[in-house]
Amino acid sequence: MRLAKKGKRRSVRNLASERICHQRRIILRCALTIIASALALSLLACAASPKPKLGALPSFHADTMEIARGGLIAARPVLATAAGKNRATFRLASLPILSLKLKTGLLAESGFSAWQKKRDKRIYAVQGIALSFGAALVSGAIERQSGLLLLPQKAAGSAMMLSWVVYTKGTELKRDEVPSRVRGYETPIAQILASLGYAVWMPDYSGMGESQAFHEYCVPEGLAASALDGLAAARDYVRGLGNYEESGRLYLMGYSEGGLAAMAQVKKIHEEGLPDLRVGAAYAMGAPLNLMSGVEKGSVRDGILAAPEYSIYLVLAWARAFPERVRAEEILKPEILSRLLPLYDGSRDSEELHRAVASLCGKKKGGVLKSDIYLESYMKSMLENPDSVEYYRAQLERRLDLWDRAPAFPILLAASEADRVVDPANSRRAFESLRAAAPSAELKLLQLRGLEHSQAGAEALIYAIFDIDRREALAPVSLSQ
Repeated sequence: MRLAKKGKRRSVRNLASERICHQRRIILRCALTIIASALALSLLACAASPKPKLGALPSFHADTMEIARGGLIAARPVLATAAGKNRATFRLASLPILSLKLKTGLLAESGFSAWQKKRDKRIYAVQGIALSFGAALVSGAIERQSGLLLLPQKAAGSAMMLSWVVYTKGTELKRDEVPSRVRGYETPIAQILASLGYAVWMPDYSGMGESQAFHEYCVPEGLAASALDGLAAARDYVRGLGNYEESGRLYLMGYSEGGLAAMAQVKKIHEEGLPDLRVGAAYAMGAPLNLMSGVEKGSVRDGILAAPEYSIYLVLAWARAFPERVRAEEILKPEILSRLLPLYDGSRDSEELHRAVASLCGKKKGGVLKSDIYLESYMKSMLENPDSVEYYRAQLERRLDLWDRAPAFPILLAASEADRVVDPANSRRAFESLRAAAPSAELKLLQLRGLEHSQAGAEALIYAIFDIDRREALAPVSLSQ
C-alpha cells in the first residue's frame, strides 16, 4: 500500500513537472515571438528616421485660400529612408520571421520566397511628403484633408516610370495615428511598397490628420473621395517635380475599413472613370462590404456587442454624413449621447472607449448588450420593420457586396473564415455577385489563414504587395506603348 501511495505521489509530481515544462515552452515560444517583433519594430523605426542627405523634395503652399476638390493646398517632406535600410526592412518580411506571428501558408504556396529573393536586388530609397488637399464630403462640401505620398528615389538626373498605388488604411480612432504623421500600424507596409518602385498614396480620411470634423466612418463615398481627391492632388505634386513619368496603371488596396474604401473606389471609377489611369487590380480585403451583415428582417435580437465603441462610432459617423436622414438621438440612448459623444474627440483608442461604454452601462468589459446603448423604439423597429429605419436604409443602399453591373478589371477579395470582427460572408457574397455580374472579369477570393482579424490583415496586405509586383513585371513600361 505504501509503495502504491509513493508511486502515486511520484506520478502526480511527474505530471506537475511536465505541466511546468510545457508552460515554460509556451513562455519561451512567446518570448521568441516578442523578441522577433521587437527587432522588427526597431528596424522599422530606424528605417523611418529622417535622412536629409537623400535630397528632400520641395515643399509647396498654394497662393489662394480657396479649397478646390482634388486641389493641392500644401506639401511638406516628412521622412526619408535610405535604400539599405529599406532593404533590411524588406528582408525582415521573410517567411521564417513572418511565420512567428502569422499563418503564412498562402504566401508559401504562391511563391513568395522566390519572389522576395529576386526582388531584393532592386530596392529604392524612399521619400515621404505630407499633403494637404481639398476633398468632398458626402454633403457636397469641400473639406481640407491630409495624407502621405511616398515616392521611390533614383539617382539624380534620371527619370523614373511610376505606377500608382492607393493604399487605404484600416480603422484608427486616434486622430494623429495617421499616415501624414508617419504613424499608424500600416505606414511601414506602405514604405516597403514604395521601396519596390511605386508611388504610394495613403489618405488620412475625413476627421483625421488635418481634418477637424468627425470621421465619416465606413461611409463608402466619403472614403472614396478622400482616396481619389487626394490622388489627384498627389499626381499634381509629382508632375511638378519633373523627374517622374506615369505608366498609366493604378492599383487599389486596403484591409478592413481600408478594404471597404478600396471597393468604394472600384465603384466610383467604374461609374465615372479616371482620367489617364487604368486600374491594374483592386484588393478589397477583409472588408465590411455590408455594414448590416447578418441583420436581416425580423432577426434582430438583444445580445452582447463585441465592440460597442464601434457600434456607437458608426451611428455618430453616419449621422454626420446624412444629417437629414440619420439622427443619432433616434437610435442611441440619451445618456450614451450626452456622456460618450465628447469622448469621441480623436484622442482615445478603442480600448479606452470600450471601457468607458462598459462603465457607463454598469457592465464589465465585453458584457455590453445592444439594449444598453440602443433605444427600445429603435430595437423594436429594427426587429419588426427595418425598412422604416433610415439608418438601416442608408446602409442598405450602400452595400458593396451586391453588384448588378461590375467592372472588368481584376478584383481580389480576401477573408478568413475564423474572422470574428468582419463576417467572411461579406467577401463570399461579393465574390458571387461580382462573378455573376461580370463573368469575364478576373476575380479571386483568397482564403486567409490568419486566426483573427488583425493577423489575417497582415497576411492579406503582404500578399497584395507581392501580387501587385508580379503583375507589374508582366506589364508594359507604360500604357502608351
